[in-house]
Amino acid sequence: MFLIGPLQSLGMWWAVCKAVHVFSWDEIHWEATFLCITAFLTMMGPLFSAVVWTLSNPSMCFATGLCIEFRTRQLMFASDISIQIFYCLVLCGMIGPQKWSRQSDAFTKLAALDGYGLAAKRIAFPGKINPSTDKCIVSFPGIYSEEWDRAVAAADGEQICECYCKALYGIIPVEAYVSELDASAGIEKQQLAFKRADAKAMGQHLIIKYPHTTFLEWQEEKAKAKRKADELWRQNQGRAPWGCTWFHLWKENVDKAVEQHQSLHVFYFEGRVGAGKLSWEQLSDQEARRKARKCGGLGNSQTAEVAYLEKLDLPYVEQDVTDFNSFISEASVVTSPEIVIEICEPDSKVKL
Repeated sequence: MFLIGPLQSLGMWWAVCKAVHVFSWDEIHWEATFLCITAFLTMMGPLFSAVVWTLSNPSMCFATGLCIEFRTRQLMFASDISIQIFYCLVLCGMIGPQKWSRQSDAFTKLAALDGYGLAAKRIAFPGKINPSTDKCIVSFPGIYSEEWDRAVAAADGEQICECYCKALYGIIPVEAYVSELDASAGIEKQQLAFKRADAKAMGQHLIIKYPHTTFLEWQEEKAKAKRKADELWRQNQGRAPWGCTWFHLWKENVDKAVEQHQSLHVFYFEGRVGAGKLSWEQLSDQEARRKARKCGGLGNSQTAEVAYLEKLDLPYVEQDVTDFNSFISEASVVTSPEIVIEICEPDSKVKL
């Protein structure tokens, strides 16, 4: 129990140092600052309480030879309680800049910047081939969804074929079958509707923490979700709940683009062209994926897309996402195989 606080604090400090090393300070200023404060308070709160208890306990006073008057002990306890309340107010966002009011957003952004696809935005676009152009975007990072949305309109499409889930992801942990939404501070209807649709498309069980949800109710809801996730995970044999139908659609469109002698273009995160690639055989290796994400330039699904291109020795052009606007302006019509929606079962619809 005594190791939980230090381990949590150490983990937060490590996340901040890692993020600052990879990204510019301006890019993650608020997120990193809040994480540093959280790490500090996580350690100082229990430490201060331990010191107060030690100095105020008569038996400890006798053992250490440090005797404190009764009034002083009362003052120390009052100070301890006041500081603990202050810590809680800061950590819940009631004290501090407005950007700290939703601390979960800080962790989500750092996770997205670090390449964890489940935390990143997704682009809904089934893809199509435009025979009138000689270029084809075969891979685009989902965290730049706004840039993509400005260039193309969403479309629909589905197809059922052989399952590539095991090759693409390996065995997915059961936690991936549950999606948690913290709406305790309130949430807009549009955002709630998006999260519901997103969870449905991802094949996940969504649980929502409302402002009126008590701690015990939330723990019970999470326990129910865990049991349901375990059942779904076993039924699906550890495959990704979002499936891999997206890959079939993407692969077919790549084949069409190659047949029409179009040049294939892969877009990377800003400043990280060529980083984070894996071979097809490494896709199901979770450790290899974790290392590739550290300073990689590809989204979760992009890693599989590029691995497939490498497997078939298909030539492609690597470009920075900052070149996207100029790339679009040079083309009369934007085309793509299937960008950023992952699927495997007939009713799956989403890609990371």
